[in-house]
Amino acid sequence: MSNYVLIPCAGSGSRFGGVTQKQYTKIGDKTVIEHTLNVFLQIPEIAEIVVVVSNSDTDIDKYALISPKIRVARVGSDTRAKTVLNGLNVLNCEVDDWVLVHDAARCCISPKTIKDMLLKLTEDKVGGILAIPVSDTLKYSNNEVIIKTVDRNSLYHAQTPQMFRYNVLHKALSSCDLSVITDDASAVEALGLPVRLFQGEVSNIKLTYPSDIKLAEFYLGAKC
Repeated sequence: MSNYVLIPCAGSGSRFGGVTQKQYTKIGDKTVIEHTLNVFLQIPEIAEIVVVVSNSDTDIDKYALISPKIRVARVGSDTRAKTVLNGLNVLNCEVDDWVLVHDAARCCISPKTIKDMLLKLTEDKVGGILAIPVSDTLKYSNNEVIIKTVDRNSLYHAQTPQMFRYNVLHKALSSCDLSVITDDASAVEALGLPVRLFQGEVSNIKLTYPSDIKLAEFYLGAKC
């Protein structure tokens, strides 16, 4: 069985703002997508990294030259879930191979965490995700009025990579309403299959707003 990485990279990043897409924003001497790719290139167990972009993306090609393991697929769609499904359709893998779907904007993930995940899921039939426990007090509100405080025990912030057998993830995304799917695990959960959860990293942030760049600079600097 082989391990494939799928990086959906077709979103507009509207909340990030600016004229440069967040995956091409520089942190230090490298762009966000380059930092992300370099993490997976440090893991010899990864057979291929497929970056799924929109057909109009002209900036991605040079990153495919970094390594023969990197391939660009111009099959991105208008939602993340559709982009992932289209990416799965162009993978050259077996039904039981592993697919690690990772956000392009999570550039601070460590190779060690990914390697641990690969090891723990070796014999699993379905897959799992990285997540961290919710630490803040949670409130449920209606019209800006608090209705109740939500019990945060057993609640987690989902992260990526989210790692599943190819046939499991393909079936899950092919059989659900992709317009309401915000992560791959929720599609697999809808099949009634058990999705395992592993401790993620606080530093594994997703760049969403411009202010997140400073935090990413800190985490990436600490790992240098």
